[in-house]
Amino acid sequence: MLCAAPAFAEDALDKDDKADLAVPCTPPKDLKSDMQPPWEAACKFFSAVAERDPVKVYKLLKTPFYFENKQVNALEDAGRRWAALLNDLGKAQSTLYSVDVLTYDDMVKKYGKPPSKLDNVPLRGAMIAVANVDGHAQVAALKRDGGSWMVFAFHD
Repeated sequence: MLCAAPAFAEDALDKDDKADLAVPCTPPKDLKSDMQPPWEAACKFFSAVAERDPVKVYKLLKTPFYFENKQVNALEDAGRRWAALLNDLGKAQSTLYSVDVLTYDDMVKKYGKPPSKLDNVPLRGAMIAVANVDGHAQVAALKRDGGSWMVFAFHD
């Protein structure tokens, strides 16, 4: 069973725990060294989503967090929403096939402008991760938080 809201107690989610998450994917051979840290964070995030693990997802979130165009300001609220979302997906894990991380400008060149419903999400200056999960695109936006890259927006 997936964790409910109490699993998001502050003492269980120390920021130092983020460093303990292993990188579950193999990076592409042409990945530039400056793209390695955000790519690793994106890979950890999408792997946690595919595994239906709300605690691992929570450890990679930054607020304010945007679910599509809806802003959530409290980290605990974002964690509860992720727990509910992952629980609704069921117990079967998904397959993460690939993760591509791009600057905002490179993402626009490759995939086109984001949908207008994401206009209020501050994507410029962020790293945009596009993942293939079970053959469907999922998108996360990441920002640097101290020495770590954290996810602050999600769209599928």
